[in-house]
Amino acid sequence: MSSSINRIRGLVALIAAAALLILPIQATAANAATGSDTSLSVFKVNGVSVVDGQSVSLPAGTFEVPVIATTTDANATRVIDGNVGLAPGDNPLTVVVTAADKTTKKTYEVNLNVASSPNETGATITINGVEYVDGDVELPALTTSVDVKVVTVDSQATYTVTGDKNLVTGTNVLTVEVTAVDDTMAIYEINLVVAQNSDASISSFTINGVESVDGEVIDLPYETEFVIVEVFTSDSNATYVVTGDYDLVTGENQLKISVTAADGVTQDEVGVTLNVLPSSDTSLSTFEVNGVAVEDGSYVDLDPFTTEAEIIVETTNLDATYEISGDTDLVAGENTLTLTVTAADGTTETYFVTLNVALNTDATLADILINGVSTAVGEVIELEAFTDSVTVDVETTDPDATVEISGDTGLVAGENSLTITVTAADGETVEEYEITLNVLFSSDTSLAVFQVNGLDVVNEDVVDLEPLTTAVEVEVETTDSQATFEISGDSNLQVGENTLTLTVTAADGTTETY
Repeated sequence: MSSSINRIRGLVALIAAAALLILPIQATAANAATGSDTSLSVFKVNGVSVVDGQSVSLPAGTFEVPVIATTTDANATRVIDGNVGLAPGDNPLTVVVTAADKTTKKTYEVNLNVASSPNETGATITINGVEYVDGDVELPALTTSVDVKVVTVDSQATYTVTGDKNLVTGTNVLTVEVTAVDDTMAIYEINLVVAQNSDASISSFTINGVESVDGEVIDLPYETEFVIVEVFTSDSNATYVVTGDYDLVTGENQLKISVTAADGVTQDEVGVTLNVLPSSDTSLSTFEVNGVAVEDGSYVDLDPFTTEAEIIVETTNLDATYEISGDTDLVAGENTLTLTVTAADGTTETYFVTLNVALNTDATLADILINGVSTAVGEVIELEAFTDSVTVDVETTDPDATVEISGDTGLVAGENSLTITVTAADGETVEEYEITLNVLFSSDTSLAVFQVNGLDVVNEDVVDLEPLTTAVEVEVETTDSQATFEISGDSNLQVGENTLTLTVTAADGTTETY
C-alpha cells in the first residue's frame, strides 16, 4: 500500500515538475500560498464518474446512492448533501468544496433522476390536518366538509377525492382514487361519521309569513280561526310539534312549538300569544282632496304656488283611526299625500294620492350682479379699457327657473350686449334680458417700436445721416394696436438739421407728438 502511495506521489512530483516548466513560476507560488484549490480529483455517483451540472438516471425505488468526492487538495474539505431520501423524479445532489484557505468555495450540482414506479399507488392521506391511519373518522355535529390532502408515494401518480363535501349527519364515505403511471388504480374508502346534533334550538319561525320571536304577542284580524306556522330549526334533522294554531277564539290564544333534537333526547320549547282582534276594517267611507273624491292612487292637479290641500276623511269603522301626511308644505311638481288607516285590531292600510302643483311660469329676475355689483336690466355698464370678460351672478324670482348667459366673454372696445335668458319652471315660458357692457377705448399713445433707418430712437433724439441723404426709413408700432399714427419730415431732407414728426392718436382720441 505504502509503495503504491510512493509511486503516486512520485508521479505527482513529476507532473508538478513538468508544470513548473510550462506555467509561470509566479502563478505556482501564488496558488501554493493561497491554498484556494476547490477542484475534485474524483467525483462519482453510484460508481459512475460525473461532472458538475450532469443528470444521472436511477432505477425506480432508489432511495440512496453512494457518492465519492475526493478533493484535489488534501487540505480542502467537502460536504455532500442530497444522496439519501430520494423520491421518484428529480432530486438535487450537491457537493460543496471549501478550499484550504477556508474562504474559497465551489458547489458541484448533479441531478439524480429516479424513475417512477409504474404501479405505485401508495399515498398518505390527512383529514383536517390529521394523518389517517385506520377506522372511522369521527366529526362534530353539523360538519359539512373536510379538508383532505393526499401525498402520493410516486410523485407522478395522480389522485381524485370525492365525498369531502355536502356531508350529512351519520356515515359519509370519503373516496380517494390513486392512479399510478401505468393506470393501476387503488381506491381508499374512509367513513366520515358526523355526530348526531343535540341542538334543539329554532333559528326562526313565522306566523302567517311574518317572522316572530319567543314570547311575542301577535295581533290577528277579527274572526281569525287558524294561523299558518313555519318553523326553521337550527339543525334540519331536529323535529318539532306545533300546538295552539287551530280553533282560535277572540282574545288571547297560546301557541307552542316543541322541538326535539336529532339525538332524540334534547328538547326545547317556544311560544307566542295569538291575540284575535275584534275588527280589521281599514276601508274609507269618505276621502276628498279640496272637495273632490279620490281613492288610492289618484292624481290631483293643483294651481301654481299651492302650498297645502284640504283633506276630508271618514273611516267605515268608527273605531279605526288615521294619520295624514304630505298635505302641507307642497312644492312645484309632484307631492305624495299619504293616508294611513289603523283598524281597531291594529291592522294598517296606507292610501297614496299624488298632488301635482303646476310648475311656475315666472321667468323674472330678483337680482343681477355684474362683477359683484347689483345691476338693472337695460343698464349700460362702463368697463375699463381692455376688459374682455365679466362675472355675472343671476338670482331668479323662482328658484326652480333656469338661466343661460351669453356675451359675458370675448368683450371688445365699445358697446357689447350681455344677454340673460330665463326659462321658467314650466319649461315653456322664456324671457330675455339685456345689459350693455361698454368697454372704454384706450388712451395709450405709447410706442412699442420707434426706429429710424433700423436704429431705436426716442423723442428729441438727434440722428446723424450720410451726406446727400434725402429720406429715411421710419418703423413705428404702437403699444395699443387700436392706436393710429402719422409721420412727417421723413423725406425731402436738406443738408443740416431736419425735424421728423410722429403724431400718435390713441383709441379714445388722445394724441401725442414725438
